[in-house]
Amino acid sequence: MHFEDITKQDIEKILNPLIGAGLSKNSTKKETGSRVRNYVEAIIQRAISDGLRDKANPAIWKNNLEPSCKHLKKIEVQNQRSINWEELPIFIKALNERNKPSGARPDLDCMLFMILTVSRPQEARLADWNEIDLEKKVWRQPKGKYKSKKLDWDIPLCQTAITILKAQPSYKRQEGRIFSTLGGGELYSAALSSIPDALGFNSVAHGFRTTFKSYCMEKGVNDEVSELSLKHAETTSTRAAYARNQLIKPRTKLIKDYERFALGAM
Repeated sequence: MHFEDITKQDIEKILNPLIGAGLSKNSTKKETGSRVRNYVEAIIQRAISDGLRDKANPAIWKNNLEPSCKHLKKIEVQNQRSINWEELPIFIKALNERNKPSGARPDLDCMLFMILTVSRPQEARLADWNEIDLEKKVWRQPKGKYKSKKLDWDIPLCQTAITILKAQPSYKRQEGRIFSTLGGGELYSAALSSIPDALGFNSVAHGFRTTFKSYCMEKGVNDEVSELSLKHAETTSTRAAYARNQLIKPRTKLIKDYERFALGAM
């Protein structure tokens, strides 16, 4: 469709299957509906700013879609599927056994790197060499590229994470995206997230952040240290104050301890 021809009714046709009466209790579907609406609104707004549409944005929420899509107003977001923290060494062993010969599966390398840096799947998939300081053993995520909008964020790199980085074909040039398919393309989120199920574990990629938090709670890790390791830096004023120095030393120790635990079954 041309941007100029899109109507509010067209947007509702997209959203209704996600938030209709038959799925009103499915919070995952409602969360998807909310995100889709946000994406569509942003795309059409860009089209308007580029002169591709003269009419108002039909995906705007307030006083437009709100009356007919009221189920999007209150969303109880379900936690992502995750494995029990005690299963992590078993999962890592299965992951490494599948990745043979070494380096044959860049998606598995990316998954392990994601777990050991407690990062989000998109952050790991799109990590760039200009963000990596191998000498200081730090992955510096620039503000704006990932979820944090206000802070550059340093993530400690354990030795296994560094070994993974050096094993990538891109290490020779150390330019551009770190992880790619064997054909040089971008790793996709769905492929990464399907790995646990393929190995027989009830989890998705993002769920390993929950696994990490459960580990921290069981081991009595300081809450501020574990939350900042998850990059939850802007959720409270207290945490924002801690985030000024990012508690890099205790976070580095935590990541090393987590690495030893995660690789324990190898």
